[in-house]
Amino acid sequence: MDETDAQNVAPSRLEDMPLTPAAVRTPHGEEGENGASWCVLVDEARTVIAARPRRVVSVAPSSTDGSAPAYRLVVAHPEMFVAHALTTWAFQQLDEDDGPVAVIVADDENVRGVWVGAHLEEVLAFGVPLSAHPVLPGDPHIPQVIRRCGYREDGRRCGVIQRFSCFPQHMPPCAASQLAAHTFVW
Repeated sequence: MDETDAQNVAPSRLEDMPLTPAAVRTPHGEEGENGASWCVLVDEARTVIAARPRRVVSVAPSSTDGSAPAYRLVVAHPEMFVAHALTTWAFQQLDEDDGPVAVIVADDENVRGVWVGAHLEEVLAFGVPLSAHPVLPGDPHIPQVIRRCGYREDGRRCGVIQRFSCFPQHMPPCAASQLAAHTFVW
């Protein structure tokens, strides 16, 4: 394959997509890109739990006050093939509701960036060319959907954040300490 042919082949892995730089906010502070247009919140184990565009103050995965549209988020490994990712349950959930979508591209240690915008919308709507998926995927990285529990009690929302790689047959319990014991509400 010469250089011209290489330029005509669509990127095949998520890490090759046009990623928007993201700063990472840990429990100990913020690290990463100055001027990044996205902020990704991670926990102590560096597991992604939420993300928001920088212009939005909150980094929660959904907006309850109507101040900004809630992004539907998927976290996926950078080495995953795009064509394979599109067939997973997590990516199919992006078509379920209206509103903006974002894919947080991250491995176990680093957030590589956020795939968002017109290019992502086009790939979700039309897929990728067959040439973009030349081989079967190797290591099976499974994308996950980030959801906030919708349980409400006395006007308060649970808000526990959980990650799902498939729709659970039985909803898991929530760990909201200030509300009555309950299962996760989708």
